[in-house]
Amino acid sequence: REQKENVFHEMFRDPPEPDEQFRYRTWIRGLEPGTSYTFRIRAFNGFGPGPFTWQTFTTVPARPMRPFVLARTPRSVTIRWIETESHRYIKELESHLQSAFDKDRQVSQSELREILTRDHPGGAVTVAPGPSRNEAALAKKLKQRFCMRLDELGSSLLTWDTVCWILSGLVARPCAEPDRTQIMYKVEKCVSLVGDEWRPLFVTKFGDSCVNALEPGEPCRIRVVAVNDQDWQSRPSQSLVVTPFLDAPRPPTIVKVASTHVQLRWPGVSSMARSRSKTGANDETRIVNEWTKTSSSNEGPVNIEALFKQISKQRTGDFISSADLGRVLERLGVPATPVRIADAWEQLGGDKNVQLQEFLKWWDAGPGFVEIRRSVESLEKPGKPTCSDMCFRGRGGECKVSGLEPNTAYLFTLQAFFPRSQTVTSSPVRVVTAPAKCQAPVVVKTISNEVLVRWFPEGHGASRYVLEGHMVEALDATGGDKAAQMAQKKIKDRGWKPLFEGKEFLARIAVSGSATSGHGSALYPNSAYELRLVAISSDGLRSEPSGTCKCRTLNPRSSRGDATLRPAKVNEAFSMECTGDLVLGDTVVFTEKLRCTPSGKVVFGAPRGKRGIGSVGIPQRGPQSQRYVGERTIAGEIIFDSDMSTPAQLPQKEGAETRRWFRVKVLWSTVSSLDLECHILHRDSTIERKEQDLYEFEVFRVEWDHEGRRRPLAAPEVPGRTSRDGEEELEVLRR
Repeated sequence: REQKENVFHEMFRDPPEPDEQFRYRTWIRGLEPGTSYTFRIRAFNGFGPGPFTWQTFTTVPARPMRPFVLARTPRSVTIRWIETESHRYIKELESHLQSAFDKDRQVSQSELREILTRDHPGGAVTVAPGPSRNEAALAKKLKQRFCMRLDELGSSLLTWDTVCWILSGLVARPCAEPDRTQIMYKVEKCVSLVGDEWRPLFVTKFGDSCVNALEPGEPCRIRVVAVNDQDWQSRPSQSLVVTPFLDAPRPPTIVKVASTHVQLRWPGVSSMARSRSKTGANDETRIVNEWTKTSSSNEGPVNIEALFKQISKQRTGDFISSADLGRVLERLGVPATPVRIADAWEQLGGDKNVQLQEFLKWWDAGPGFVEIRRSVESLEKPGKPTCSDMCFRGRGGECKVSGLEPNTAYLFTLQAFFPRSQTVTSSPVRVVTAPAKCQAPVVVKTISNEVLVRWFPEGHGASRYVLEGHMVEALDATGGDKAAQMAQKKIKDRGWKPLFEGKEFLARIAVSGSATSGHGSALYPNSAYELRLVAISSDGLRSEPSGTCKCRTLNPRSSRGDATLRPAKVNEAFSMECTGDLVLGDTVVFTEKLRCTPSGKVVFGAPRGKRGIGSVGIPQRGPQSQRYVGERTIAGEIIFDSDMSTPAQLPQKEGAETRRWFRVKVLWSTVSSLDLECHILHRDSTIERKEQDLYEFEVFRVEWDHEGRRRPLAAPEVPGRTSRDGEEELEVLRR
């Protein structure tokens, strides 16, 4: 502003005193670096001052800060050497928010906003005089931008990687300030630290850049020099030693998959460090280095001997304290994490002091270790997965990961670590664990031509189920029936054969005396069978076979008909009263009221001013507008339960309630009046009823063959039966 307004200040007089000699020079101090200043000078004599002479000078740019790493790949490194107030605040905010992710892998947006507003300095912004007001305004602006990114994201739960991604995009790329002269930055790479040889790479006006064409796994030393528009160069910044990653290894291979553990295998750790051997010294250089007791690492961008002398308290630099091991690794371009420091200290003998020769040997050819990480595959968050849960760290080539959930998709990645560098994380390998072992199936009903079998899914379910059967004995074979004896031999020789395969939890197994009982999925009549269940995942992995249950098929010639098909036998067949415990597979009988609307339509169910499931398109009006006309009794089998299905299997109906409902296969129905015969439901027709509509009157059901193993949704699990119980049941079936 002073230059624009042509305001000048007197800086120096030559000579300062009349009796002194002329100096013809002076130092002007207290100037800003990298800034252009205009100076003027004029001479005086006894007659007055002469005209001004102007000249503009530019100060040398300020020394750039030491670069720091933003990201790295096997052949490039992204560095930054300008840090503004915004970057410092973002770094402070990042360290503050990270505490919320220590225990939980995911944090809700509401909790994150509360932490941001309540705890962080500047959350409750207070107006203060001076520079603090600008800092508070900057903090408020960045937090508002952070909250806007949260709103755009839309997800209710956030991972730490997502938060870091949001923070990284809050601030634009730093560049020179516009009110100063244009500053360019020259990035240089060290060729020889001993000879102080540096090679310029590129020049940029930004405060960060990507350094390409690097060797994987080889340390490089980088520094930055600021240059103004008059080619005045600043002092070089402090150098940064950074090591690019090695190429990503192959993902681990799957050896064995079970319901709760996975066996993984990978190549040897030494094969993952091929980049190290490609750029290593040749045989002649290696022999000379061994004879002179020097390391090839001292010839390039790093000098380990000089570093030991600098850090060691001894003049010789033969050893350093183990407490300084982290500083040495960081100065050599290795991330000084607690894991890397602990591994290096263990490989170097675990002593109080670290010897130079041992360190050089370990640095050139030390063993590495691998880390296996996992995560649960998420279908709600597509994109590049992030495996964050550590499940193995060691030097072997195989591991067993336990503590997994059955029938769950996991992603596993591998990363190798060496003394100088580490590999990029491998691409993930997807593993779906096998389903959990199911409990024994339950026989619901046995009639002359079929057996109705039900099973209850375990935690995490399965993609599909296979019901298998094995003949124990054909009861007619003991009486000398030749056909039964031949069928028994043929069916027994087949062992366990599949009877049903599908996603349902209910199966109807036909009973046939023909050849299909030996080769197909039918059962032989008047025989004792063992049934078991196998769950299969989406990848085709089978669970362990469940325990077995016994069932006996009936003799169609001597058995009576199905009592549930005759309304006259309703009191005999339906003997169990239901008290809100209906399950899939039940054969029930219930009664519903029929009402007539003003338009003449007959509807069912309690009047609620909403649509009924069984009368789609017919609005049910209030009780004043509906007239009671009679009742209808329905007997049927529950073939679908909304609480036992996934959302994808449920029909999508506009305005449908989320209450439990059933799909019923009608066996028979009766009405209370001859005038309502047109509303009798035909056999094998399918109806849908809400659970609350079924209990308008009393509901009764048929007792299961294995009533003790029936499990309502709200009831606790029934423990499995022993083999002795099965033998006793088989004796009952024979009798």
